[in-house]
Amino acid sequence: MKGNLYLLFFILILNGCRSGTPDNIKLLSDSPETLLPIEYFNSIQEDIRVEFIYTKRLDLQKLDQQKYDLLISRNLSSPVFLEKLAIPPNQEKFADKYYPALTSPYLLRKSPVLIPLSFDLPLIIYRDDQFSDPPPFTISFEELDELSTLPATDEALSQMPFSPLWDGRYLRARLLFSGEDFQEQGKFNYDQEKLSLFMADQREWLMENQGEKALEFSRKYRYIPDIQLLNQGRLDFLYMELSEYLTQQESLSKALEFSYLSNSQKECLPLDVLYMAITSQGSNHRQMEQFIDTLLSKDFQKDFLLWKDSLREDSFGFMGGLSSLPEVNRYVLSDYYQQLSLRMIQAEQLHPTPSLPENWIDLAPDVIDKWLIHYLEGEETQELQNFYRQWDLHYIP
Repeated sequence: MKGNLYLLFFILILNGCRSGTPDNIKLLSDSPETLLPIEYFNSIQEDIRVEFIYTKRLDLQKLDQQKYDLLISRNLSSPVFLEKLAIPPNQEKFADKYYPALTSPYLLRKSPVLIPLSFDLPLIIYRDDQFSDPPPFTISFEELDELSTLPATDEALSQMPFSPLWDGRYLRARLLFSGEDFQEQGKFNYDQEKLSLFMADQREWLMENQGEKALEFSRKYRYIPDIQLLNQGRLDFLYMELSEYLTQQESLSKALEFSYLSNSQKECLPLDVLYMAITSQGSNHRQMEQFIDTLLSKDFQKDFLLWKDSLREDSFGFMGGLSSLPEVNRYVLSDYYQQLSLRMIQAEQLHPTPSLPENWIDLAPDVIDKWLIHYLEGEETQELQNFYRQWDLHYIP
């Protein structure tokens, strides 16, 4: 994530120099991109001071050790955290402002227990001459399967359309779309039968449509960055996430286009949703309500993005993603990203976000993505649960 070193430098200074007062809001977060909006909020008014406390990873032990008012993390949808949260004050007035898919699983008495701030989306990117105008707004997994089938030929392999072997995030997204959330009561778990069927289907597709050619192609060419192979015409499609794609160097992305990756119903799945929540121990409710109201206003987010731009801080969008407020994306962020203005996601096109296991931020890339690729390549014979246990023995939040 670009700009993290810059942000962490300021976090260390702030945590070392700022002392809390009884009226301060104490906010704990494992998301460095949260710092700048909070600093901007502190700079534009004097009535409320938000004290930003950074932790490498949010876990239950930290919540029990010290009293915090607010939390911001991409792990908050885990049931282990939901038990520690309170209903934010007067949040029913915001219920219609968010994308419903971000809050629908986390409503209590018609109020969102989790306050969504930002999110990412999965994409399929390709050269701008891949489709006739206009390019498809979405590409489903099934459509990508059809586009990725290789013709039967014995010719030398110098070009590949797409292979699920290239990115574990693609396979993980496909599983999430199928309803697998990898958790039971917040702890890592999964449906063994569903996973086995999924892997069998993927292996069968690979053998019938690509055989060993995807592996051969990878050995021959994929020491070169994939996006360069795409521009060279050696690849037709790549999986990427929106924040990653829209922060690519212009020299790499100027001849590229994207479609949102979807299920067969043309729904897209929000990824890496950044949530804010009030802890059950939280106090200073008047100040917290004012801070939340300000942070979730179009005017604040618009002014903040202008301020961020003046700093030449190159992180994507609002808090590293699209805003949870559709009007900010439609009328503000679209001014910063031309391609986004032409392909703005609509609320009804988003699939509800699932609850996820504790430590998902680390678990997803280090366990799930790696195991999926190793398994399909024939390098991993142990079960996912055993692979997870080995990782968990050495994991330090």
